[in-house]
Amino acid sequence: MAPAVPIPQPVAIAANLLGAVQLQRQQMEEALMRLGLSELAAREFTNNGINGLERLRMLTTDGLDRLIKQIHRDNQGMGLFILFFSQESIHAIHFWSN
Repeated sequence: MAPAVPIPQPVAIAANLLGAVQLQRQQMEEALMRLGLSELAAREFTNNGINGLERLRMLTTDGLDRLIKQIHRDNQGMGLFILFFSQESIHAIHFWSN
């Protein structure tokens, strides 16, 4: 008689997926910080659904501009700035990912 193969439980599958999403989100935040964004600014991108290149690719250039403006506007009182060079770098990555 062959040993029983464990059947993955929905909770375990969901936990693995959640862990993968959190890892992807963390990697995206780290990549944005390497471009010169603060931790808060990088987190704002991921909080707005930009968790990886696939999601960044889905934005139009105008959509990316609006997202950057929204992040600036929503965080005025906290002193959050996205430097011009960082914005240009994000636009370049957006361009090359398409």
